This record gives sequence, structure tokens and C-alpha cells, in this order.
Amino acid sequence: MYDAALRAHDLAIEAIRPGATAEEIHMIAYKAIEEAGFGEYFVRRTGYALGITAQPDHWIEPLNLLTGDLHVLQPGMVISVEPGPSVFGEAGACVGDNVLVTQDGYEYLTTPSGEMIIK
Repeated sequence: MYDAALRAHDLAIEAIRPGATAEEIHMIAYKAIEEAGFGEYFVRRTGYALGITAQPDHWIEPLNLLTGDLHVLQPGMVISVEPGPSVFGEAGACVGDNVLVTQDGYEYLTTPSGEMIIK
């Protein structure tokens, strides 16, 4: 499950660039999790925009990496990317980082470790 989340995370971040849509990034992550056999357990979004609103509830942010969100990524946007499957009440895995959309791709704002932390 962790390997699926890590692969989905890495592929989603590699696809971040100006002109990509929020939905495209989400579908890349979803496909990786589905191919690993956890598609039915990926029931949330891949990520969301950061810093657009002053509200603490990130669901208020207008850009969410999920099916149906056709917002186009633009340079200067900051996005949390944190895909992962969850079997409610049993187990889950999530790998998350924040990235800045740049003129030609992305830049990490967090330091990815790849280290698995079990809670």
C-alpha cells in the first residue's frame, strides 16, 4: 500500500507543470494506485492548492486535485500533493509534499524523505 502511495505521489509531482489541469494530475495518481490493486480504496483527492484563502479548512481552496476539477495549473501556484489509498478502520498510506508550480514544471517546497512512518 505504501509503495502504491509513493509511486502515485512521484508520478503526480512529475506531471505538475503550467497548463496541466488539476484533474489530470489526480488521474495520474489514481491510475498508479489502481494498477497496484488499491483503486477502490482511493476515495479522496490527490491534493489541493495552498495559500489562496485565509481559512484553515483546505476544502475552501478553489483548486483540488480530483476528478472534475478543470482548474489549469499556473506558475506561482502552491499545491499539496498527498495521494494514498485508505481501507477505513484497517490501514492507509499517504505520501505528501508541497510544490510550487514553476515556469517549466515544479519545485519542491518540502524535503521528500521517502521514509515510511507508521502511526
